[in-house]
Amino acid sequence: MADRSKPGTGASPQPAEQPPPKVTELAAAQRLGDLLSSRKGSTPFANAFFALAVAALLFGVTVVLALLRLARGVAVFTFACSVGIAFLSLFALLAGFTGAYLYTGGLVHRKNGRLSAVRWPDVSELLLWRAGGRTRLAGRLLCYHVVTRSGRKLPIEAHVGAGRDAFGELLEQKIRQEGGQVVESGPYSGRLRP
Repeated sequence: MADRSKPGTGASPQPAEQPPPKVTELAAAQRLGDLLSSRKGSTPFANAFFALAVAALLFGVTVVLALLRLARGVAVFTFACSVGIAFLSLFALLAGFTGAYLYTGGLVHRKNGRLSAVRWPDVSELLLWRAGGRTRLAGRLLCYHVVTRSGRKLPIEAHVGAGRDAFGELLEQKIRQEGGQVVESGPYSGRLRP
């Protein structure tokens, strides 16, 4: 689901479609109010397929180098990378399907069909997880981690397009309104664990 803005306002995200019935039922049971916005995470199949495609490309480079008997050290390295990336593609599948639904009174988080709800006053902080390193990705917002007062962390993918993420801006606004903190986090700020 893509985030859309209400005509004329340019700031208030509106859901593209209604959430699944179980999400709506949980939000009603928790009395979370009206739906403000929703976010679907990327599909694990697309992520795994991309990783396998990169692994296959590296394996192809390995075969060509081996057949030409060139750069034996590079061939060993590309083979090791292809095996490692193929292995990591399994983790992409295990990440599963995620989604987040913002309501006036709280948030419903979905991961692989399991739902959890949290009211805004129960959120202690929002971690803005940014990429580190010395690449073009350094400093880029990758993910939000909603941290409850009990210590539970709910990850939500960031979708930064054209320099902004309307869903994320609304999430930050709601958490700040209820007294929660918004904290820079991730390798870019020196924090390696959420």
